[in-house]
Amino acid sequence: MKKRVLSVIAMAMACVMALGACSSSTAETTAAATEAAETEAAAEAEETTVAEAEATEAADSEAADSIHVLVQGLDAIKEKGKIVIGMTAAVPPYTFHHVEDGKDEIVGSEIELIKKIAEALGVDYELNDMEFDGLLMALQAGKIDMVVSTMSPTAERAENVDFSDVYYECDYYIVVNQDDKDVITTAEDLTDKVIGVQKNSTMEIMVAEQIPQASSKGLARSTDLSIDLANKKVDAILVDVDTAKLMCKANPSLYMTDIRYEATGDALGAAIAMPKGTDPEVMQTINDVIAEVKDSGQMQQWVDEYIEIVDTY
Repeated sequence: MKKRVLSVIAMAMACVMALGACSSSTAETTAAATEAAETEAAAEAEETTVAEAEATEAADSEAADSIHVLVQGLDAIKEKGKIVIGMTAAVPPYTFHHVEDGKDEIVGSEIELIKKIAEALGVDYELNDMEFDGLLMALQAGKIDMVVSTMSPTAERAENVDFSDVYYECDYYIVVNQDDKDVITTAEDLTDKVIGVQKNSTMEIMVAEQIPQASSKGLARSTDLSIDLANKKVDAILVDVDTAKLMCKANPSLYMTDIRYEATGDALGAAIAMPKGTDPEVMQTINDVIAEVKDSGQMQQWVDEYIEIVDTY
């Protein structure tokens, strides 16, 4: 009996020792796995940090090598001392030529916006008046630093340039010759008609998307539109509300109808075009100015003020 008891005790002790060994082995395995995971995580973190540093270095190098000061950053802009703005100065009241005391000057609501942006960037500005359909090519070639010319930030354009926030939005109206004011009174009356628009503009997109029953004729400048309409080379023109009012005020042979269209999608509003890869700090500085003049009502006030001084169209 005594031998049997001792045998049981020995077996129990063996089990306890075996369990202890298992526990120790499990703990050691868990500790090893944890250490391996931590080592792997540290290695991955180090690789990520190195990759991020390399990406940042590559981006900085690319910016430094860029021909565009807006890509290079604020310091490069200030070192240059000015920003060169491309626009088509034939779109009253936004950007247009105004002669006073024998002096021809480019003025308008967009010029006031440019002044604010140049001030925020701490530099002067230079204006480069050119045809609208050549503006983006000039921007990409580095001949100008940005485009401020009632340009819509379409998806197609955004493939090659960066856009600021929209700084101005308005409705668009059909304008006709006085002789046709009783002929073209509704959108249905535009069927098979030729509508004049500024080439590569918001209005060209709008005719294609919202007035498919008509066709469009693109002209280089909005001032050309009023001339063609007065001479009946087109059946109607589509322009923004401010331009429509000015055209009809300056030319008695034109008539602003009640046919109104709203800009939507790609055709929504006007934004500033800048080189692809524009420095984030530069972009933020410009967007801050836009937010300020829009939220305060200053942009609309400038538009209204320049409507008053337009003498011809």
